Amino acid sequence: MPLKRTYADLGDACRTAHGMELISEHWAYIVIRELFLGPKRFSELQQSAIGITPTVLTTRLRSLIERGIVASRVLAPPARVRVYELTPWGHGLEPVMHALGRWAQESPTGPTSGGLTPDATVLAMRTMVSGARVDPGVSIGLHLHDSRAGQDLAYDYGVVCDGDGLTVERGDVERADADVSIDSSAWAEVVFDGADLPAEAVTGDEGAVARLVAAMRRAAAEIGPADRSS
Repeated sequence: MPLKRTYADLGDACRTAHGMELISEHWAYIVIRELFLGPKRFSELQQSAIGITPTVLTTRLRSLIERGIVASRVLAPPARVRVYELTPWGHGLEPVMHALGRWAQESPTGPTSGGLTPDATVLAMRTMVSGARVDPGVSIGLHLHDSRAGQDLAYDYGVVCDGDGLTVERGDVERADADVSIDSSAWAEVVFDGADLPAEAVTGDEGAVARLVAAMRRAAAEIGPADRSS
């Protein structure tokens, strides 16, 4: 079987072409995407990359580690489990992927159905609605789960939106005005497709959540047609 030759092997010194080669293998970006917001165990990555096999995931992780994009470490006691995380250089991909996601919203062959993992939904928010503004500001605890996973894959996020824009990070938020607990794909439909937010999904100040959703929808409309890629 012939060895795979890179563009550089063929005499092309383009750094952009090299960058695309680093992340263009099937499943590579999905693995990277699921690590932007924090470390994950192998089992979490396999649940998030729906359809990937353990063998392929092992191969992709090994390749990304060799390329300096991903690192692995064992958590200190009492956890003692191996996790995978992006290197500082690997984290530098996020703004690149935000730009790519915005560009891809104009694709004539883009996906018209399907769902998003919790982290993919949050990255879509960071890509498409970071310019949302609310005054006075609101703080929301967002609890997203992926009902498509064999076991419910769930994470907590803190959403803060004020006059300076929107930030959303993995973890809790101090003094939340409200909490929202919902399937990640359903939340994406609320934010980007105008779907109604189920009343039972909200605990606390419903008005604060409504103002946040309205601000995110306005921000998405200013960019262009609704998109949920990340």
